[in-house]
Amino acid sequence: MVSRATQKQFANDLGVNPSLFSVVPNGVPFETGNASQVRAEFGINEGDCVLVAVGVLERHKGHRILLEALARLDSGRLATPWKLIIAGGAGGEEHGSMLEFIDAEGLSDRVHIALNRNDVPDLLALADIFVMPSLWEGLPMAVLEAMVAGKAIVASAIAGIPEAIVDGREGLLVSAGEVAPLTDALRLMLADPARRVALGEAAATRAHSEFTVKAMADRYEALYASAYARRQRTALLA
Repeated sequence: MVSRATQKQFANDLGVNPSLFSVVPNGVPFETGNASQVRAEFGINEGDCVLVAVGVLERHKGHRILLEALARLDSGRLATPWKLIIAGGAGGEEHGSMLEFIDAEGLSDRVHIALNRNDVPDLLALADIFVMPSLWEGLPMAVLEAMVAGKAIVASAIAGIPEAIVDGREGLLVSAGEVAPLTDALRLMLADPARRVALGEAAATRAHSEFTVKAMADRYEALYASAYARRQRTALLA
C-alpha cells in the first residue's frame, strides 16, 4: 500500500486486519526543470504568480472546483496577478465544460489547459504554487513531485495527502470539493510570497527525506529482509 489510508480502505473492503498490508509510500526522482522554456509559451509576465495543477480532466481531479475558486478570487479584485496552467494529461470528459466555464468567466487570458505534456518538471520550475484539488486520491505522485521541487502546495485533505503534508507546515490542506476553503487558501498563498517560500522549503526537506526513489527502495529492501528473516525462523522451528 502507498499510504495508511489505502491500507485501511483495502482492509475494510476485504474484511481483514490492516496489519496484513505493509505501507511503502511512493518515491519520486528529482528532476530539475527549466522555467525559461515554458515561460514564453504561456505568456507569463514579470510579477505573475503562477499556479500549476496536474491531472487528467476528469471530475475526481477537482479542476472545476479550482476554476470556481479562482473566479471567486478574481471577482474580489485580488491585487496579485496570477496565471494557472493545468497539465491535463490526455484530456477527459470535463475538458469541454471547463473551457466553457473559463470563457464565461473571462479567464481565457489567465488559464491555460495544456494536454499531452512531457515537461512537467519545467512547469513545476515555473510554478509558485502547486494545486491538487482532487475529490479522491491515494498518495498522488504529482504532489510528491511538487514537494521534491520545493513548491508551495494547496491540496485536498483526503486519503494519503495528509500523510505527506501537515497543514500549515509543508502546505495548506482544504476540504475536498468545497470552493470556499480553496478560495481562502489560494488567497493566503497569493498574498504572501514569504509564506510560499517557507512552505516550499519545508515540503522539499520532508520529500528529500521520505519520498525519494532511494527512500522507497530502502523501505522495500527492509520489508523483504524482514520477510526473509521470518521465513528462516519458521524453517528452523519446523
